Amino acid sequence: MATNFPDSPSTNDTHSVGDLTWIFDGTVWKLTVPTSLAPAGSDTQVQYNNNGSFAGSSSVIINSNGRLQVGDDTDNTLDSSMDMALRFDGSGYTGAIGMGPSGEGMYIAHNGTRAIIFAPNETERARVTGGSGYFYVGATGGTDFPGEDGFFSVKSPSGTPAASFYHPDDNSDDRLITAFSDVSSTGTKHFQVLLDGDVDNTNNSYGGLSDIRLKENIVDARDYYDDLRQLEVKNFNFCKAVKTEYDYDEDGEIIKDTKRVSLVDTDPKSRKKLLGLVAQPTEQAMPGLVKTDEEGYKHIRYSVLVPMLLQMCQKMADKIEALEAAIEG
Repeated sequence: MATNFPDSPSTNDTHSVGDLTWIFDGTVWKLTVPTSLAPAGSDTQVQYNNNGSFAGSSSVIINSNGRLQVGDDTDNTLDSSMDMALRFDGSGYTGAIGMGPSGEGMYIAHNGTRAIIFAPNETERARVTGGSGYFYVGATGGTDFPGEDGFFSVKSPSGTPAASFYHPDDNSDDRLITAFSDVSSTGTKHFQVLLDGDVDNTNNSYGGLSDIRLKENIVDARDYYDDLRQLEVKNFNFCKAVKTEYDYDEDGEIIKDTKRVSLVDTDPKSRKKLLGLVAQPTEQAMPGLVKTDEEGYKHIRYSVLVPMLLQMCQKMADKIEALEAAIEG
């Protein structure tokens, strides 16, 4: 409700609206409040300035246009570019929440290079850096947290995944993750993970760090020829999948101790015919190719097979060349 104060008031003039009484001290209108509600040594809690604003000890201002300003700074840097409804001023900086200049969206803004920090439960969980515009999620900060490796970084507490993606669809051809860049042409796709786990890479190139400067104890590998011949290549379908479930607390947070892992049937239409190895018999022949996860399910390190198969091809080439030489001799 608007309050219309008398024009050209004299010192100690009063103005009442309902149960509220204002008194003019010669400069501003002050709202008189019971002593129990007033700051120590004062009979006023809120002030109304003749310039069209409410103020409390010059630190809280409601402008005539409806903006609320908190702090002791009167800089209008953000107000000139955004229609901010709530401002915070202090230490020479201004932060604000409100609408864009044309009402096109909501803004959380800061006029310096410092970060905008999100801290539910009084603990930092995400930040947007002011200088580079990086978006950090998780247990942010610390010397081990990357700052130059991209615009989005996730740091996870120990024992939890750094990033998880979920797509509520059962169409195996839908995209879970897609990466675009300007390498080939503007905004072209170069990497993609589908819902069924298939990975597409434009150049079909996957590398591992292998610089000699990072390695020691470099020796010739043993002969894997006989071991590889024991591996059994099979056709199969995945009829089961591993499902992980948790209970959640009242704040929607996962309760880690409630983790449950189970096997569930896969959708029959997703059961593609695949070619590969089966973990248990492979582990009997070559234990180093198999990894068992924390739930007890086994995985095959297919990438490790590549240098082994290369060595096998080299051995076979040596034998073929020896046979050819014997025949020619």
